[in-house]
Amino acid sequence: MGLAVMVVTALAHLINSRLGALLLLVAAAYYLLATKGSIYERLLRLIVYAAPYYSFSIFGDRQRLSMCIVAVAILCVLLTFNMLKRGARVSAGSTCKLLLFLIFLAAYCLSVFFGSYTRKEAIFTTYQLVILAYLVFIIPVSGNEELSDIDTDELMQLFVRGICAITITLYIQYGAYTAFGISLGEVYEFNSDRVIFNVYFNAKSMLSLYLALGMLYYFTAYINKKRIADLVWLAIFVGAVWINHSRTGLGCFAVCAALYCLLHMKQIVSSIRVTAMLILIMAAGLYIVQYMLETRASLEGIADDNGRMEHIVEAFRILPNYIFYGIGGSATDYLLSSIGVTIHNFIMAYLVQFGVMGGLAVNSLIISPVFGRRNAYWYYLCCVLIGGLLFANWQNVLYIVPVYILFLLEEGKVR
Repeated sequence: MGLAVMVVTALAHLINSRLGALLLLVAAAYYLLATKGSIYERLLRLIVYAAPYYSFSIFGDRQRLSMCIVAVAILCVLLTFNMLKRGARVSAGSTCKLLLFLIFLAAYCLSVFFGSYTRKEAIFTTYQLVILAYLVFIIPVSGNEELSDIDTDELMQLFVRGICAITITLYIQYGAYTAFGISLGEVYEFNSDRVIFNVYFNAKSMLSLYLALGMLYYFTAYINKKRIADLVWLAIFVGAVWINHSRTGLGCFAVCAALYCLLHMKQIVSSIRVTAMLILIMAAGLYIVQYMLETRASLEGIADDNGRMEHIVEAFRILPNYIFYGIGGSATDYLLSSIGVTIHNFIMAYLVQFGVMGGLAVNSLIISPVFGRRNAYWYYLCCVLIGGLLFANWQNVLYIVPVYILFLLEEGKVR
């Protein structure tokens, strides 16, 4: 489906979430019933298409059973049956991943049922992580030949189309509020000194990281193809980051763009147009940083952590009390602990939520793909992992799932 349809679906979620859910169900029927390809290919298209709307359930409310995660769960089940049916061989590395997953799963169950004060809330907050961890294991070992034939470039274009749709929706939300005083979706004052525009994302950092993925795509596209359209879209994303007013996406993009430039230095320095683009991006980035410092009274500097490091230190202090299972992970669990609030760092958060054993297991599992063979999607994977160090409940941000899928699919092709 085209960009216009995705924008309309996003706007429908802003105006009436039930209508948005209905449009998404129509899109799901289209991808599953009307498109060509294997069931795996159709499910993957649906996962990528539904990623921008992960905040809503299939019924249009704010529960966690989104269209995206349902499709991912079905994919995991089909890949598991396929692996058992074909008797796929499991390498030593995959065996280690399976052991890590089982350790994490045991710690997860203990944490939810014995460590949490609110079991249901803890499950709904964290079950997406179980699915993601299993996905990291099952895709490489499923032995599915149909997965190796999937066009990852097509999926990536659909993924970026979703980011563009959300970006256009953000501009519409911003224009409606500033020009007509109409509040669509998540618009609210923060610390009485700025207005936050989140489209319908739960936090500004979550939207900011999503925008960073779009910026990174058009940044690398312009370096490789030098198309004016890529530069225009890059400028549009820079403006969206300015509207969103969060440091997270800007910082993640800066780190990953720097990584890309370092690993493609010869290509960078040989083009005057690319060099000029880098200068313009740095100037725009410095302006946005300066603007943030001027309009956010709560910040003493761009690196100000707003007291989040104190919570990480406290979490580290209490770790010896949670070796085999943790506090569970719901907002109530954090509130009743000595930490007080959800930790804005997934590595430390999972150690506290699932215990040292479970936390080390799941952290190792979800970070492990970064240390595999680099491909075109490695930079996007690095981007979402860096972002997870900067805000809470990283596992709930389901647009990270297509990034993992794209990377693992591409990695399987080069083996």
